[in-house]
Amino acid sequence: FHVYAADWTEDRVAFYVDDRVVGVSRQPPRYPMQVMLGIYEFADGPEPPSPPESYPKELVVDWFRVWRRRG
Repeated sequence: FHVYAADWTEDRVAFYVDDRVVGVSRQPPRYPMQVMLGIYEFADGPEPPSPPESYPKELVVDWFRVWRRRG
């Protein structure tokens, strides 16, 4: 399992994987957002798409947590 996080403030959104910053956006959205978990497979990636018999795929989530900063 990995730990993914987004630290969203008025000035930026920092994205983390396993407690390491992997990206920062200096233009965070200023409207309510939602979190969507999913598996994506793109035909133009380095590997060919999976054959139809390999579906359905599985996404295992150990836990999920969201909190709001005070203030």
